[in-house]
Amino acid sequence: MKILVVGGGGREHAIASALSRSTKTEIYAVMARPNPGIAHLAKKVHLCRETDVKTIVSFAKEAGSDYAFIGPEAPLEAGVVDALESAGVPSIG
Repeated sequence: MKILVVGGGGREHAIASALSRSTKTEIYAVMARPNPGIAHLAKKVHLCRETDVKTIVSFAKEAGSDYAFIGPEAPLEAGVVDALESAGVPSIG
């Protein structure tokens, strides 16, 4: 299963760490600033503003994400969940 994690803080690192315990999970991450802990767990990292909805959706589709976890509030407010779900990527935030 491929899961996109949006955000680069401690909360997102904890989520990525928990998700990585499954041997069947690949983590892809989008964050504004590099987080070495998340980068170590992720198969691929994309650096961009966490409110750049168009880029996040494009990266999710490119990665073949099955689900997305949105940590910070700003991307939620920017409408990233609606955009991801419209693109066929179920999301939680």
